[in-house]
Amino acid sequence: MTGEGFLVEFWAVTIAASILIYLILDGFDLGCGMLFGITSNEKFKRQILDSIAPVWDGNETWLVIAGASLYGAFPIVYAVVLPALYLPVGLMLVALILRGVTFEFRYKMKRGRQYLDLAFSLASVIISFVLGAAIGAVVQGITVSESHYSGGVFDWLTPYSVSCGLGLVAGHALLGAGWLVLKTTEQLQDWAYARLPILLLATLSLFCIIQVINPEGIGLVTPFLIVCALVYLGARKHIEWLPFAATCAIFVLVFAASLMLHWPFILPHTITLSEAAAPENSLAFLFYGAGLIAIPVTLVYTCTIFWVFRGKISTDTEFDYER
Repeated sequence: MTGEGFLVEFWAVTIAASILIYLILDGFDLGCGMLFGITSNEKFKRQILDSIAPVWDGNETWLVIAGASLYGAFPIVYAVVLPALYLPVGLMLVALILRGVTFEFRYKMKRGRQYLDLAFSLASVIISFVLGAAIGAVVQGITVSESHYSGGVFDWLTPYSVSCGLGLVAGHALLGAGWLVLKTTEQLQDWAYARLPILLLATLSLFCIIQVINPEGIGLVTPFLIVCALVYLGARKHIEWLPFAATCAIFVLVFAASLMLHWPFILPHTITLSEAAAPENSLAFLFYGAGLIAIPVTLVYTCTIFWVFRGKISTDTEFDYER
């Protein structure tokens, strides 16, 4: 394998891994944000926020890494995808800002707190939906002419992309419920256990709809059903670690299968990795700067923060948001 070939594949794998890590890590705190919106119990709300407070900011770093790596390693793809997805990307950025603001200001405001809670939950839903719809639009295919996007503003909005968006919302909510089972005890844990079967059914139903619209991944059905059965088993037998782990496996399974189906295309049916790659010197510069320093540091930080804050949150102590 040539040096250029190694670098192209290295950055392709790095970008794919960063997106997958983001979908899982930010996915569970987005799911917690959705579940936050369907309870009126203030104690539950505080515990939900306490479970994600130490890690949620760092989780979003992986989205930045994916975007920056795509811009540096595959600039043609960045130049095609961004115009195709201006609207969903814009909505996602607004929702990310709104979510951060509401998270930080919730305990500073006594009046109108219910509106902040609604905004926090709604922003979580919007982020998951537009991210899933954007991924669905890319998988379905983007209209490209001479390495430029040649479609319309709303071409990303199709039955398939909408189904993918709703599927990711359900998947993230399921992941959030699994996280709460893992991190909480007593009443909130029982509350999360009770919602796992409903969210699992929603995720499974949307997966079936996606397969009907686009049967490319029909081979996924059997392993997907097996992993879903593990989620249900964990919920039924109260095996604390299993629902979260099995839901993570669902994300890995679907994402890896999608990559294998379309390899070596970085834009399915349109642009291959070699066609989209930056010059070898640029890939090498990016490798030594980001690949050997920034990404490993981020990975170490992520592992460290989850290790430091491992275990269950206490029901007696809470993060002091009111200082």
